[in-house]
Amino acid sequence: MPLADINMLPDHTLERVFFYLNPFDLGRVSQVCTRWSKLSGARRLWSGHQFRHKLRATADCLRSIRLLSRSRGVFPYHKVEVALDSALGRHQISIGRDADRVTVATASPLTMLLSLRHLVCDRVTTLKVTVSQMEALTPFEAQVVWETIASKERLSELFLTLHRGGAMFLCPFEWPQRGFVTQVTFKALGNAPSGSSVCAPVRSLLEMHRYQLKLLYVVNEDQQPLLEFCPSDAFHLQAILLPSLVGRLTQFHRLRSLCLNSHFAHPDVLAEVLSLPGIRHSLWDLDVIIKPGHWEDGEGLSVQALLELLRGFEHLRKVRLIGLSVSPDAPQRGPWNLRGLMKSLPQVKAIVLDVDPCMLPLDVLVPHEGGESVVPDTLTALKLERSTVSVQALHKHSAEDSWLVELRQVMRTAPRLHVIIEASSCFVADRRLSKVVIMPHRVAEACKDCPGFPAPQRGFSTIYIEDYFL
Repeated sequence: MPLADINMLPDHTLERVFFYLNPFDLGRVSQVCTRWSKLSGARRLWSGHQFRHKLRATADCLRSIRLLSRSRGVFPYHKVEVALDSALGRHQISIGRDADRVTVATASPLTMLLSLRHLVCDRVTTLKVTVSQMEALTPFEAQVVWETIASKERLSELFLTLHRGGAMFLCPFEWPQRGFVTQVTFKALGNAPSGSSVCAPVRSLLEMHRYQLKLLYVVNEDQQPLLEFCPSDAFHLQAILLPSLVGRLTQFHRLRSLCLNSHFAHPDVLAEVLSLPGIRHSLWDLDVIIKPGHWEDGEGLSVQALLELLRGFEHLRKVRLIGLSVSPDAPQRGPWNLRGLMKSLPQVKAIVLDVDPCMLPLDVLVPHEGGESVVPDTLTALKLERSTVSVQALHKHSAEDSWLVELRQVMRTAPRLHVIIEASSCFVADRRLSKVVIMPHRVAEACKDCPGFPAPQRGFSTIYIEDYFL
């Protein structure tokens, strides 16, 4: 009986065969022909793979880097993360779950340079660099790293985490007039000495790209002077709320997304920012991280005052409030005033809170007999994140079923509302889940809002509230 040609197999069958090959074998089969090269570059074949090499095996590590840097036969990643940590005992190269990111963690400056040179190719638009130790690089190596990053003209997003005493932070590097960086996130590690200055290379980067920046996030309080380089027509801004920021925000006229960390500011400063006319007329997404003490009566911003400020926003679509005080003995504070929050945001599409689902008073959203729904017609997503659901909170046979019963009642009056839970431990029908999406309909049904919610491929489980037995 003559043997069949393997090329007679359909694409999906041949791809299934490739699934059992390791990355190096995938690299070899990609060189057979154009068809095999295309099939071997499928993201699902590379998803989750890791390369681990001993510190002395530099040649093997370089072999892995060169394999991933190929323009053909390899998945088309567009994000690269490089972390230099002298405490690591090996080189580790990881591929993200969605196969859109390559992460390199190493203790070797040479491997870091090779990764920046070979992996950050023309298709890469996002680069994240982390140097967590003070003596990880020499001044010469730091200069070469900065020059390598600056030579990548296709980069548009930069995430930089540097140690204050390290050579990369202190390097007197001047950014060249090339590239098109539009988003920068900067974080400095280590204690800030008195009279500390801003990072010179980052300052030079922002000064060179100041008129094309669309998003700037400076994490540290002592590095906030870097915000002066954010153009007034930027769309996104993330910053620590300081009194000096208020005057800067008055100059923004096209701001669409604003993220404020108000841990270091008095509540009156937050109220002043949210009262700015330019912010109220242009903002679409608002993200506020609030110090819990700000909600205490007599000492800080009250929930009622915040709701009044949010009521005047004209185009607000998403609100994220983190740090709300949650206490059964203080129902007048935090998310317990859920009805007032809904009434203050009649046009909002998504609300994000850091509250346990079983602690959220959904009963206030259930309309009385003959009454109208309190949930706005535009609201499609209520996300509860950074929460820990009790073992019994979502168990169908427990006494805590009242939360799901109330949720079903709310969803029947608000058919567009989807609930997203990102908890550290969520138990549903004896299964431990960390991410859950609760749909407001049956499994056989669908709505136009469903495609915008996380899919099972991202680790989310789905519960259809009308099919869930209570």
